[in-house]
Amino acid sequence: LSPDGAKLAFKAGTPTTDIWVEDLARGARMRPTKERGVEPYTSPTWSPDGRRILFGGRTDKAGLGIYQINSNGAGGKEPLLSVETSDAFIFPSDCSRDGKFILYVRGANMDKQDVWVLPLVGDRKPRLLVQNAVCGQFSPDGRWVTYTELNTTDPGKNQLCVVPFDAAKVLDTAPGAVTSLNDKYQISASGGFFARWGGRQGNLLLWEGPDDGSGS
Repeated sequence: LSPDGAKLAFKAGTPTTDIWVEDLARGARMRPTKERGVEPYTSPTWSPDGRRILFGGRTDKAGLGIYQINSNGAGGKEPLLSVETSDAFIFPSDCSRDGKFILYVRGANMDKQDVWVLPLVGDRKPRLLVQNAVCGQFSPDGRWVTYTELNTTDPGKNQLCVVPFDAAKVLDTAPGAVTSLNDKYQISASGGFFARWGGRQGNLLLWEGPDDGSGS
């Protein structure tokens, strides 16, 4: 959902996918990605002001990376991060409310994924935030990040964790290096996935339980 709740961004199509935007009040749809991807465009993520949509993918003119496009479809897509890598995928998962940082996931396969942070200020070089993790999300005040910690031996026992996010520490970390995180808190008791911050109060909505559909 867009920040004002009026529009929905989603991916659709086969065998490649495009990013679509639907006006929920009028039921009208538009496709801002005019150039189809070689690989599916994925994980549309709204900018805090609702004017742009971030997404991951690969085109025939550029490699694997993260792109942004105007949510009204005007203009073309702009690369925010291009990656020369053998990784299978890269996609954004959230943008901080001040618009200064993007959380994204990159990985070689479904069992090996990491959460990275891309500053949109300073040197604009990515830092590795959390290894063996996915689904990074900023709290509304930008002081915390929640993510799913992957259990590489038993995927049914993935756990939800939250860590403080120190913007100054991230920017002081060398590009490409692992950002030092302290005070990690596990917030799920019996496995979990897809935590989301709800509203301005910062309550957490989470799926807790094994990945067999029996959680809540």
